[in-house]
Amino acid sequence: MNKALNKSENIQKAAEAYKNDPNLNIRRAAAIHNMAPNSVSNYLNSRTKPAPDYFTFYQKLSLIKENILVEHVIRGYYLNYLLTIPHLNDYANELLRMKNISNIISVY
Repeated sequence: MNKALNKSENIQKAAEAYKNDPNLNIRRAAAIHNMAPNSVSNYLNSRTKPAPDYFTFYQKLSLIKENILVEHVIRGYYLNYLLTIPHLNDYANELLRMKNISNIISVY
């Protein structure tokens, strides 16, 4: 995810540079920030969303419920419980059911 965030940040920087400097074209602004010109162009034309916005939009668990899941994992680890991926998936889906969200999280 770090790579996606860095890429998104560089695209935004290139777009800002292009907007703020009338002598700078999109290709040059993209090259300065090591990005493809079409990525910057797509961002400027609102064809793509920045990565943080994308991840926030598709996040099914709220930050509080995600923290509850993390605490559950840590507690289980210290109590030597076997926490498998399906077990965590069931627990996450239970949190979603409590929030009345019909979309389930799949293991794969």
